[in-house]
Amino acid sequence: EVTKKKENLQRIFILLGELDALISLASFREGGPAWQEPSLAKRGPYFRAVNLYYPFIKEPIPNSISLESTGAIITGSNMSGKSTFLRTVATNALFAQTACMCFADSYEGSFFKIMSSINKTDEPGKGKSYFLVEGEGLVKMVETLDDEIPSLFVIDEIFRGTNFVERVSAATEFLLYLAQKNALVAVASHDLEIAKLSSDLYQLFYFSEKVGEKEIEFDYQLKSGTVRTSNALKILKHLGFPGEIIEGANQRAQKIINEK
Repeated sequence: EVTKKKENLQRIFILLGELDALISLASFREGGPAWQEPSLAKRGPYFRAVNLYYPFIKEPIPNSISLESTGAIITGSNMSGKSTFLRTVATNALFAQTACMCFADSYEGSFFKIMSSINKTDEPGKGKSYFLVEGEGLVKMVETLDDEIPSLFVIDEIFRGTNFVERVSAATEFLLYLAQKNALVAVASHDLEIAKLSSDLYQLFYFSEKVGEKEIEFDYQLKSGTVRTSNALKILKHLGFPGEIIEGANQRAQKIINEK
């Protein structure tokens, strides 16, 4: 009997699945965070949003951004908001194209192929280092490039798994290559050299912080330009690392800066 009614049963399963998905979406629209309908176009690549925010944190800080043609490089110190902002861009693009909703006052953009490289880890069980895993993800981006359909690539701490010289060199060439393709790229990096070498083709933004004697304050506001401060050693100090480590690290860092 099941075999005889196989096609009808399959149609019922598909219908029930669609209804379940639509009920979930309707529930999220009704009881979730505030949202707007996006404006999508079959051209680009471009991405424009006013007061865009990440819907999965309690008190999100909205930011506005307008990207055309190539994309943006976002610098900033630790915990300043770079990774969350990348998730904000990717999440909103995904919701806009699948659920016809976005978390912003307004959203305009292309229909994108969306790919991300965030929260990467090594895979020792498969004999893969962090750098190899990241490299595999980034080369997949290259393989999916399409002359007709724009791509949206979101990359956090590009090529972090290797040394400074090769990281800056590889990241810069990778970004310059993508700048010639039908892709919009949002990439976060601690390396100001990458931003400097790519600044002719990419917009530059940054997040910053205020560091006092007892605490670190973040405003999570996206700003134009490149960050001019760093906070890694200050965070270690706040965590209670021995003073001799912090003092020695500061002296060593200043020596390296002077040698450059």
